[in-house]
Amino acid sequence: MKENLICNIKTKNVSVTKYGNSIYNNLFYCDNDNKICISFTPRGGCSISFQQYLDLVGLLKDALDYNSFIHLYRNEIFHPNIKFIDINELIKQQFTFIKFIMNPYIRAVSIFRPQNSHNLSFRQWLKQIMNNKIDFLNDNEIFHLHQQYIPGEEKIITKYIKIDKNETFEIKLSDGTLYNLDVNKYNSCHHGNKTDNTNFCGDLLRKDVNEILPKSYKYFYDEEIKKMVEIIYKEDIQHYGYSFDDF
Repeated sequence: MKENLICNIKTKNVSVTKYGNSIYNNLFYCDNDNKICISFTPRGGCSISFQQYLDLVGLLKDALDYNSFIHLYRNEIFHPNIKFIDINELIKQQFTFIKFIMNPYIRAVSIFRPQNSHNLSFRQWLKQIMNNKIDFLNDNEIFHLHQQYIPGEEKIITKYIKIDKNETFEIKLSDGTLYNLDVNKYNSCHHGNKTDNTNFCGDLLRKDVNEILPKSYKYFYDEEIKKMVEIIYKEDIQHYGYSFDDF
């Protein structure tokens, strides 16, 4: 099966590039035929954003057939078998750079919720991050903690698409047809199952709150928790123009 999947990738004119100084600087995936580059951030709608990219280049079925967790295909099959192109070359060719972004207040909860190295409450967890006492986290959990914003990215990004606002963006492909970028069409096997709960959840232990996820992540917040997230994800909030009222 892997051989067939790799062969299918080789028939596509796709590549990866890098931008900036960030742990996430290699998450820029290119459709070279249509001169489009799509980027996203872990725990910021990454699964549905990558599905959108694969749909654009005609590889989504392959990926889902390989595994319902889309990042296994990305890491094991796709990424090792595509070429790298320097981003300056893409800029010269006037690529359209799309970045999918997520409300940092929502993303903070999304980072916290699936962790399994602790059983802290959201408030306790944020305080540990604020005090840089994160040795209890595993490498994967630490990987997800970083800002979405990459310093200077606004110099190249053509369009930011706010996933939490259900934004879409229509692009024209090389053959003249119109294609709608809409991550709302996709889902992920690791998304949380929300309930009708509207009680404050910021002090519930992680394992307990996962059993009764509220209908909105705003129920994880009070003023103290909000201020901590605003400090930790200050760059995202400022550069992407988010506020707590965007829930």
